Amino acid sequence: MTHTQMFVVLTVSAPADDEVRQLTIARTVSVSAGATRAELYTWARNQCPPAFADANVLFFSAEPNLIALPGAVSR
Repeated sequence: MTHTQMFVVLTVSAPADDEVRQLTIARTVSVSAGATRAELYTWARNQCPPAFADANVLFFSAEPNLIALPGAVSR
């Protein structure tokens, strides 16, 4: 089965007492062929601590982790 390394970033914001707290998660995850952005979004939300369970999403990104540059040495 083919796997792809994805780089996922999620930033959320939640009210807490008299302030607003923010959390950013930036992680790599290996996904199987056919995985969807929606599945990665759900995975990222599940990485948040319980205090951020109902937080507002400010930013979400899921992209292949490998950058192909012209002339780059392949692995």
